[in-house]
Amino acid sequence: MALAASIGHPQQDGADLESVSPALIADRFVFPVLRVHGKDDEVVPIEQSERIEVALKKAAAPAAFLQKHLPVK
Repeated sequence: MALAASIGHPQQDGADLESVSPALIADRFVFPVLRVHGKDDEVVPIEQSERIEVALKKAAAPAAFLQKHLPVK
């Protein structure tokens, strides 16, 4: 798992990853958040952006979400 090498392994580093997860610390955000998610993104599942969206709304954090389809040339 190449991604685990750069950000941590979900099972082995779970507590550390959760401590910095935007979806779990949304109530700490003090600056506006703009999230952009490509509709054809094959790396980051859309569910992650949706999870953060819910957390930010629950925390009443200033945020905007843009989902776009950008054709690949």
